[in-house]
Amino acid sequence: MKTASKEAYKKILPHKETHQQKILKALLIKPMTYRAIAHYSKLSESQVWKRLIELEREHKIMELCTANGFTVYKLVTAENKQLAIDFLDLKRKEMFEKSYQNLYKKYPDLMKQKVCDFLTDIESIYDQI
Repeated sequence: MKTASKEAYKKILPHKETHQQKILKALLIKPMTYRAIAHYSKLSESQVWKRLIELEREHKIMELCTANGFTVYKLVTAENKQLAIDFLDLKRKEMFEKSYQNLYKKYPDLMKQKVCDFLTDIESIYDQI
């Protein structure tokens, strides 16, 4: 990392946790895109997408794609935490499509009932936005 980058990172550290909390609070409303999160949290889009990766690594949120290609983020709950961890691990190791196939094999009922219903709900949310 360059010196200027390190200095810039040190400057944002005090705000990092506050930004993450605002993002998580926005996601309590409903799953949404990073742009919608920015709107609800009153943060800039760049502030949001920079924190999303960190929150996903900490297993606080999970990234999902809708059938129409939008990426949405959802809070990780106690019920879906292991799914989020496994999904993130698979996502890191394999192509996205293959990861989905593996998750369907490992969690067939959960994936079919909950994730597919969730994706359908997300599409209806986009119709409202």
